[in-house]
Amino acid sequence: MTIKEFDIFLDKNLLAKQAFIKAALEYQQAKNKRRPAKKRWVDEKIEKATERMWNDFVKGAYEKISPNISKQALNPHKEWIQFIEKNEVLEGLEQSIYEIEFE
Repeated sequence: MTIKEFDIFLDKNLLAKQAFIKAALEYQQAKNKRRPAKKRWVDEKIEKATERMWNDFVKGAYEKISPNISKQALNPHKEWIQFIEKNEVLEGLEQSIYEIEFE
């Protein structure tokens, strides 16, 4: 599974994604308010920063899982899904998201 496929999988299966996006957006908006008026970001830049935060989260999860998947697997996508289900990865990610605090 590529990182793009993993992101799509999470988008379809991770209920807490919207909670992450909401919290990250609120964090970016609060951070923006602390900037001097002339250096404040426009909404588009805040949204892109929020997307980067999500992409970093996905990349981190991907990098933790990928060493556990055989490079020679006949069906790597299926092996990814089996690993995710067996190790309750989605549940762990959900819990992490609800406990996350941005600094």
